[in-house]
Amino acid sequence: METVFTEGIVVCLKTYVQQMIFEGKISEECLSIFTNIFDMIENSFTNFKTEHKRFSYYAEQGSFIKPEEKVVGQRLNTVMKSGISFLKPFNCTEQFIPLRIVLKKFFSLENILTETLDYMCSLKNESGILSNFIQGTYWKSRMKKHEGRFVLPLFMFFDDYESGNVLGSHSDIPSFTGNLYFELGLILGDNLGIHSITGFVESFSSNFCCRICTMGKSDIKVKCYEDKSLLRSNEQYFNDLKKNDLSATGLKEECIWFNVTDFSLFDQVGVDLLNDRIFAFDYGPENNKPCMISMDHINVGKMKQSASEMLSFIRYFGLLIGDFVPTGEPIWDLYLTLRRVLDITLSTSHEVNNCMLLETAVGEMNELYLKLSKNVLKPKFHFLTHYPTIIKKHGPVVHLWSMRYEAKHRISKISARSSFNRRNICMSLAIKHQLQLKEVFNKGKLCSTINVGSRKILNSLKLGKIKTELNLSNDESLVRCTGTGNEESWGPVYKWLKSGGTRPSEKLPVSIRKMDGTFTCSLRETGERLLEQLVPQDSDATETAGQAEIHRETGVYVGRFESALPVLSPTFDPVEPCTVDEVRDAIRRMITCKAPGLDGIMAGILRQAWPVLKNQITFALNTSLATRTF
Repeated sequence: METVFTEGIVVCLKTYVQQMIFEGKISEECLSIFTNIFDMIENSFTNFKTEHKRFSYYAEQGSFIKPEEKVVGQRLNTVMKSGISFLKPFNCTEQFIPLRIVLKKFFSLENILTETLDYMCSLKNESGILSNFIQGTYWKSRMKKHEGRFVLPLFMFFDDYESGNVLGSHSDIPSFTGNLYFELGLILGDNLGIHSITGFVESFSSNFCCRICTMGKSDIKVKCYEDKSLLRSNEQYFNDLKKNDLSATGLKEECIWFNVTDFSLFDQVGVDLLNDRIFAFDYGPENNKPCMISMDHINVGKMKQSASEMLSFIRYFGLLIGDFVPTGEPIWDLYLTLRRVLDITLSTSHEVNNCMLLETAVGEMNELYLKLSKNVLKPKFHFLTHYPTIIKKHGPVVHLWSMRYEAKHRISKISARSSFNRRNICMSLAIKHQLQLKEVFNKGKLCSTINVGSRKILNSLKLGKIKTELNLSNDESLVRCTGTGNEESWGPVYKWLKSGGTRPSEKLPVSIRKMDGTFTCSLRETGERLLEQLVPQDSDATETAGQAEIHRETGVYVGRFESALPVLSPTFDPVEPCTVDEVRDAIRRMITCKAPGLDGIMAGILRQAWPVLKNQITFALNTSLATRTF
């Protein structure tokens, strides 16, 4: 870029200016001004020639938060020199990014803080529903200590990933004045990661492998329900630490997180959720298609799948082989119970009573597994028994699972694979991450304007579902955002009507589903239902004064099918109405692909709909003629 300016643009401009001076078109007094301009253009990239200068410039602008390297220890590496091998100490470092500065800049983005606080207020007003961490019993108890403060929970996620493993698993604040506070909400990660950073035993075959309760190894293998009398407490925890016996307590060392003010180990540690037909099955928009199952998988009794692929496999398993399962198969009952547990645990919103339902479903699943597999329960079966208690305390566990955070790893993995620098890969990834964050801070908002794709006409069934999701009553209508009828709203419908056969019954569907789930019984009723969707019923609340006057005079409302008689003004001269045959002949003489009116309804549509809507079309035309309203 610098070469383009200095050797391209500037050279051309200088030559042009000198030619103009030689021809006397520019005075020599202006030469000094042009010279200064050329110098500014040539030196415009002086502050960006090196990486250090660029980072310094970004830091001065306040958008780039450079990672700080911290030494956390040393390691001994084998070094060869002159054919002699010896050990040399090297520093172990970490990349530190000040979270306080990142959060301040993030919540300074446009509308981020106001929308966050509004969402939190809406959650607090919900009763009997658990859809977020702040609705759980633990956060409510913490907020009693922060009356009058705006406090947001922070989740700390811990996990390892291999940046060089290419196989993966298959191998200033707007509109806000005051202080914003943050408090550690939960420590999240997979089970092994959480155990390693909180001081619990890292072997799940040990005598006491559960961090939530003190149930022994032998009981975990057979117990199907949670035993609340065995739940760990802080007092018991410190007594067990004094014993200094890993096999008798399951504690390896004291949790370092007690150095955090008001940290509660047993309240602030989360949980981890986690052939031919498979090949040919249509998974729809699902991208995580399971791998093929081989005989080796069946013989070993294990499938090597990623968490996303396994989740897809369990969800679609019933559709893949359900037609081969004999009636009354007990193993199938185990799968159905597993699906019920999965559906509840992955739900983004819970009624409080759902926790009892989950407790029962988990117990039934564990009992069926013991009965049918002739095997013992593994630790993960036992962890499931604690989920109802965790949901009451922290809200839906689907918001806490590792998969959401592990998706963040993908960005760093791609960067690491494309980088040939392995001397300090952590620094390279941290800098690249902060440069990406810099772009967001420079824009001042989280995302650009939403791009709306092509519009689509929805049938009555889908409209009913939308109204249900939006909690809209049947009296409230969804306004279709379209332009003229000759655009996307009518175009596909016209093509659909045009593609039929020669008989009227082939132009329109014989029967369609109505809002109440029943089907239309005649072509007339089908046409009326289609017209109701294509031309929404007029609303008295939104019509103008002129429209209201027309409605009072004519009695005609778009989207209604009552044969209302027009109320004519005394000043109007009577007009002889047209017959059905006259209107039909007029429509046949019209050019098919033309739309003569502002409504955009083409003559081709009128022709195709004529057998069904001839009386309505004739009535509308006669009413317009009688009232002189078009």
